[in-house]
Amino acid sequence: MKHSMSLRICAVGAVAVLAMGMTACGDKKSDNGSKKKDTSMSQSAAQPFGAGCSAVPKTGKGSFEGMSSDPVATAASNNPALSTLVSAVTAADLGGTLNGASNITVFAPANSAFDKITAADLQKLLANKAELTK
Repeated sequence: MKHSMSLRICAVGAVAVLAMGMTACGDKKSDNGSKKKDTSMSQSAAQPFGAGCSAVPKTGKGSFEGMSSDPVATAASNNPALSTLVSAVTAADLGGTLNGASNITVFAPANSAFDKITAADLQKLLANKAELTK
């Protein structure tokens, strides 16, 4: 029961942070806010696209392919574009919960998703486990 509750808390937290954050890989928005097709790189259904994808390593453990074979928290920790999220997961002591979960999808906000939070506020949040898991 505790494991299930922790997983739910983590999922809700990830979705909440994502709502505040950005879409790393996906459609670009034009200056007026409408979606426009990303033509910056060749696209296929099997390849991610979008400006945020350039922050993901092309090869190695932090690449999309490399992360696909690791448990969730381990995969995120191998990707430098997710270091702020990994700090939050570590501070909330949810790494084991995420690594033990199977058949889940995680929407992981990139570091830039946290840019609107001041450094002082982010450090305060990372120091408050109860607030992080809430």
